[in-house]
Amino acid sequence: MTSPVQYGHDLDLMGLFQLIRAKAQVLATDPAGLGAGDAGRFWYNSTAKTWKLWDGTQAIDLRNLATMTGSLPVASVSGAAATGTTRLSDFVTAPNAALNFGGQKVTSMADGVAASDGATKGQLDAVAAIASAAAQGVAIKAPVRAVDTVGVTQTGTQAVDSVALNVGDRYLRAVGSSALNGIWVVQSGAHTRATDADASGELAPGTQVSVTEGVLPGASGGNADTVWRVISDAAITPGTTVHSWDKLPGTTGEVGVAGAGLTKTGTTYDVGAGDGITVDPDAVRVNPQRTRRKRTGVIPVASGTVTCDDGTTMAVTVTGAVVAFTHNLGNPATVCELVYGSSPGSGNTQGQRLIPSSVGDAAGNVLTIGLPAAPTANQYRFDIDG
Repeated sequence: MTSPVQYGHDLDLMGLFQLIRAKAQVLATDPAGLGAGDAGRFWYNSTAKTWKLWDGTQAIDLRNLATMTGSLPVASVSGAAATGTTRLSDFVTAPNAALNFGGQKVTSMADGVAASDGATKGQLDAVAAIASAAAQGVAIKAPVRAVDTVGVTQTGTQAVDSVALNVGDRYLRAVGSSALNGIWVVQSGAHTRATDADASGELAPGTQVSVTEGVLPGASGGNADTVWRVISDAAITPGTTVHSWDKLPGTTGEVGVAGAGLTKTGTTYDVGAGDGITVDPDAVRVNPQRTRRKRTGVIPVASGTVTCDDGTTMAVTVTGAVVAFTHNLGNPATVCELVYGSSPGSGNTQGQRLIPSSVGDAAGNVLTIGLPAAPTANQYRFDIDG
């Protein structure tokens, strides 16, 4: 190999002439003993296969941005379009430290999918909307073991609604209307409010909580397996706002009491059978043999269907002074009473009563009576009692 030509001063290629087939100095190891005066010197390390530039204090690997200081201008990657590459990751290796964006935004991000992906503002706004809805009343708290409706001592382990609570157990205090009401956690000392129900807004109107244990349903005040809700039109500040809790109707626990004529077993209400009342699995029937029903109206002048005062209809057969009522009351003891109507006829007074002779059929559905004479319009009103 021909010995290199050595120059003792700068080489000025006047007129911007090119260096044809030129290459940097190739070294197996980085040169030693470089100082400030060597700033700008560059070489190719054939062992590490890296380009190196001496900046006056250190050798910079031109292929590793991590060894550089300062910012990387956008123009540095503008050539990406020429190669069909538009990803910054094609020019920068994965960072090994936190990235500082200097107060700038990351724009045009796609929504995160994997657990380790970044989230966009749109995704965060959606979560905020859900939280806002919860603050307005769509709120369900983690269950509690029991509900205190009498006001137990809120220190140490206690028995609440027959449940022996342990340290760490949650319970609901629902004693009338009080600022002490809310969800509590048992401690060895003074009980503390649950962390999901101890700050303003965490007990929104309509907040609900399930009670898993306690007196079984069916007993007076049974609260096991029931759901309770906050009774308030505004958000509550625990410990400050006076408020109350109420058991939701329709839950497994005690709901209401059996009124007159009803019996109650657990959450099942039954109609009490009585004199003349028969209760079947799917119906309540009136025993016609033990109760009396009525049909009232005007006797027509000819056979036909009569509409009674209660809206029911009845077939009436008129044969001269004999009138047969097909009342279908199913009572052989049915009787009939008559009063003179709005046109009582000569010698009679409206409202005057008379009891005609009557005969009923064996089935108790047809009653036949005899009148003094064939009826005229509005002459008689009938009162059939069966």
